[in-house]
Amino acid sequence: MFDLLHKYSRRVLAYRYLVTMRKFAVIAALVSFVASILFTLFFDLGYLSGVHIPKVMQSYFFAFYISFSFILAWEVLAMIFTIPYSIADSVGKQFEIMSLIIIRYIFEHLDRYSHFISLQNDWKNIVEIAVTAFGALCLFLLTLYYYKIQPHRSISDDPMETRTFVGIKRIISVVLIVILGIYALVEFCKVMYHFFILDFEVVNLSHIFFKDMFTIMIFFDILLIMVTLWYGARYQIVFRTSALAISTILIRLSFSEDIYITILLSLLAAIFAISVSLVYIAFDRIPPYKEAK
Repeated sequence: MFDLLHKYSRRVLAYRYLVTMRKFAVIAALVSFVASILFTLFFDLGYLSGVHIPKVMQSYFFAFYISFSFILAWEVLAMIFTIPYSIADSVGKQFEIMSLIIIRYIFEHLDRYSHFISLQNDWKNIVEIAVTAFGALCLFLLTLYYYKIQPHRSISDDPMETRTFVGIKRIISVVLIVILGIYALVEFCKVMYHFFILDFEVVNLSHIFFKDMFTIMIFFDILLIMVTLWYGARYQIVFRTSALAISTILIRLSFSEDIYITILLSLLAAIFAISVSLVYIAFDRIPPYKEAK
């Protein structure tokens, strides 16, 4: 049974499918970008005067938000595809996602930033865009360093155990893809329901899908910790896997109405993960305990 599940999960997670999904995401981003701009243009020209249009969609800058959302969705898939090869690298993908979410915040609020009158009147917006931009840059740099220091050692010296461990992670990844796919569809339906029936303005666009996605990832991180413990009982491996789950929790908590909290907790998550990795590397140099003969 396991061999059969491993076989099909390996096919589902083939690299060519990820490439195909990336191209689909780019096409969807381009189409939505153009469609959103045309939609706003028709509204400005009066062709949609009889239709209730949410305020957020009356801005041309909303096109940036829509297109970025498709790119972010592909990043989520890339993160899941990375899990079988490296749990640590999948955490790095989470930092990539957060850096893009922070960048998207600037595009999402460009209409507010595009009318600076004076430093005295607009200093709060100027500080916000500066902190957001440099916060995303810092997270970008921390993500680079995080990837650079990862040791990528096999969890076991037994090739069969390593193969089984990777197979279990592939099966978990496929289950995660199914769950997130269903959840993404539910979220889309909820947004459409708010758009056509309720008040679309009450929807927090910045938190759609990704906030709860990281909540789901926390549960799967705990599951991966238990699987890791089965195949690698060394203290440093267990602690590293468990501590990296804390980074996911910090990222989940970073979703806030306040962009400063988002940036602060995202940077803290990256710094914590880097610190864990550095200690793990030092700890792993200590010869393992062997029973005396």
